[in-house]
Amino acid sequence: MAAKITCRSLDDVKDISIQHLPCTVNKSGHANISTYFEQSEETTDDGQTRMSSTFRGRPLDGENVSLPTGYVGLVTEEKKQPFSEDEDRNIEVCGRFEKFTKWHYDSRYTSGSTIEGALRVFPDIAAAIHCNEDCKMSAKELLPNIVKTS
Repeated sequence: MAAKITCRSLDDVKDISIQHLPCTVNKSGHANISTYFEQSEETTDDGQTRMSSTFRGRPLDGENVSLPTGYVGLVTEEKKQPFSEDEDRNIEVCGRFEKFTKWHYDSRYTSGSTIEGALRVFPDIAAAIHCNEDCKMSAKELLPNIVKTS
C-alpha cells in the first residue's frame, strides 16, 4: 500500500487558522471556530498580547506559535477511505499554515512543551535525514540541540 499526497501548487492552497487544544476532540475536519470558540485578546502594559478563551467551561490561555523559518504546515484530507490495507491511499492537501494558536489549560504558557521542543529541533533532524553521501557534516554539527557532547 502506498500513500499518495496530491498538491498541485502551494500557491493554490488556502491559508487556514489552526488551533491546538490541550484535550482530545472526537471530530476530524473543518470546525466553525468563529461561531463556537470565542477568543479575546488584550495588550498588556509591556506590549505583549494575551489571548484567552474557554472550552467547555474551562479557562484557556493562548499564544501564537510560528513554524521554523522556511517551513510550512499542511493540512491533509483523505476523502475516500480504502477498502483494504493493500489499496493505495489518496490524500489531498486542503490547507496550509505558517503559525498556529496553542492553547494552555488554566495556566500561562507552560514552558518545555513537546510541540515547542519538536519545532526547535525539527530543522536539524530534517537536515540529518536528508544529508546525502557527499555531506561532510557530522551528527554533532547537524544536531546541536539533540546530541550532547561530553
